[in-house]
Order: sequence, then C-alpha cells, then structure tokens
Amino acid sequence: MRSRSIILSALTLSLCTPFGALGQAPPSANPQTPIPAKLPFSAQIKKTVVFIRTNCVHMPSEQELVAMSSEDRARWSDEGIAKLKPEEFARLRQESYFGTGFIVNFLDERVGKDMGFNYLVTNRHVVQPGIENGRPCKVVNYSISVNHVGTTANPTPYLQSLAVSQEGVWIFPDDGSVDLAATQFALSNSEFDFIPVPTNVFVTQEMIQKNEVVEGDPVIFTGLFIQYTGITSLEPVVRSGAIAMLPEGLIQTTLHMLGHVYLAEAHAFGGNSGSPMFVDVTKFKNGIGYDYKFLGVVTGEILETEDLTLNVATTYKGTVSANSNVSVIVPAFEVKNLLMSPIFQHNRDAYVALHPAAQPTSQPPIK
Repeated sequence: MRSRSIILSALTLSLCTPFGALGQAPPSANPQTPIPAKLPFSAQIKKTVVFIRTNCVHMPSEQELVAMSSEDRARWSDEGIAKLKPEEFARLRQESYFGTGFIVNFLDERVGKDMGFNYLVTNRHVVQPGIENGRPCKVVNYSISVNHVGTTANPTPYLQSLAVSQEGVWIFPDDGSVDLAATQFALSNSEFDFIPVPTNVFVTQEMIQKNEVVEGDPVIFTGLFIQYTGITSLEPVVRSGAIAMLPEGLIQTTLHMLGHVYLAEAHAFGGNSGSPMFVDVTKFKNGIGYDYKFLGVVTGEILETEDLTLNVATTYKGTVSANSNVSVIVPAFEVKNLLMSPIFQHNRDAYVALHPAAQPTSQPPIK
C-alpha cells in the first residue's frame, strides 16, 4: 500500500507501506547480556517480530513512459536498468516500503531436543512491492529493524537497523498464489532480543478438520504500527479479534490467484503485512489461562466500496471504500511448506553434516 494513495476501489489490500528514509543505527561494541523472559503471551509475541524496509527504484508510470522519447524509455526497460553500474543504480530516485516479519524456529531433532534453525518469514509483497499488481519493483536493498539486547549498565533493549544482502536472500513458494517469503535468520539471541515461533505450535490442517480450531476462536496478532514504530526500541502493535472463516475451497489471495487463505474478524492496516497471528484453541473452556497456536500470516484486509461491493485490488483508486475489519491470513501450513522447500532442507542437511553435535539456537521458544 502506498501511503500517498488515498482512495481504494476494493477488496484485498496489501499491507506493506512506503515510508520515508530512516537512518541506520551504528553497531554497538558494548558487552551484551540477555534479558530473562518470563513474560505474558502478548509480550512474548511482540518479541517474535522485526520490521522490514524494502528500498526500490521509483519506476515511471505507464503515462510517463508513453510521454518519453524512445531513447529515454529504453533506459527504463529491464535491459536498460541491468546495464547500470551499481553507483548509477543507487542514485536513481527511490521509494521505501515497510512491512512486518517474524522469526520461526524450524525444529530439527538432529541438532538436539527442542532445537532448530531460525528463519525470517514475511509476505512476498513486502520484499517484492508491486508483485501483487504483476509489476514488482526494482529492489535496491533491504534492511531490518530489530531490538539489540541491552548493556550491563542499561539492560533495556534498544533499536538497531541492519542492512540485509539483496542477492538471493529471499525464497518464495513454488505456488504463485502463496504470498510468502522466507530467508535464513542468522542473528544471535545473545546479541539480539527476539523469541522464535517453533513449528510445533503451528495450527495444522488436521486440527481444523477435527474442529480443534473453528470460526469464532479468539485471535491475536502483532506487527508494525506505521504511525509509531518506536524511538529507542521496537514497538509492535498488538491487536485481537476472532476467526471469521476457514474455507476448504480456494479463494482469491493477495496475489490475485486462487489459493488457501483464512479470514479473521481483526482490523489490519498498512504495515501489518507479514504479522504473525495466533489463535486460542481452548475455546474459552479454561477460565485461568490460554493456549495459543500459530494460525498464519496477516497478508491483507477486506475492503468494501461505498455501494457495498467487494472486489480484489491493492491500490486506492476511483471509489470510496473502507476497511471491513476482516483480514486475510496465509495459513500456517503454507509457512511450513515453504520452510520444507528443497533449498532450505539442503542447507539444514549441510549444516548437520558439518556440525553433527551443534545446536543452532538455544533461545527459549514462544510458549
């Protein structure tokens, strides 16, 4: 979603938001100490997320291209941009898009009990803005905002921005309808303040078939609140609602193809793309506590026009519309399918072969 756009024509809106440039915090050389985490669930899930910034070349519109000379128009072709030197490419006018990502721990018994490999997961349209319209932007670079653990003198975590390599960093599902992207997450939990979501708390298709997860179950999610991201530390927003629909059939996804999605009665907005959503599977039976499982990834919102018609779109255009408070969710099983893809499996196998007794992460997972 582009922040300067104002009017929507329709249904499923991508929730990454272009924003102005941010400075990069300098790295700290101070000794770090992890903060003990005995936290309420809502506080734990805030530690699962990072904010993702994607910087893209500002591409001319179709109208602007038509008005150009053939020579200038050729400069904006894929071939023309590919010929630019890195310093020329970096000088082009840029746009920045923000979304949410979260950390998943893919459990692997080969590296120890309750141990696994960490990955950063988000929506594809967060890291390829414009893919939802069939025109992915030309990415210049990525960065993530994450909390660094505090110092001995001041144990409060503090915000740090880190550059991310652009080349081959993101892996996408083979199924083009699935709005997901993932990459290996190599940051150490002794230096950075995060809690991963382990794959053993994922909602499965079998759980839904057995009515262990049903419409009406309460949900909670956390992600980027573009109006306030935090000044000294990352400040995700936490919102709640309920499952609205768990369709067995295929419906149109954010990428405008038929695919598997869930719907939740939970208000989402620009910046929430890539947010993890959790469902309480106790169905209010437990008056003392909750049992939350990972339901899926917030990928869009349902919008309705002033005449109450629903259409699929990702830009504000032409007619007045409003958020219907129904959000679109990529199911947890699609996240697991992506993390089981051959390239990730090959990397895990290679790591285990070289480090048979290693344990890639010892951070207590979210519970």
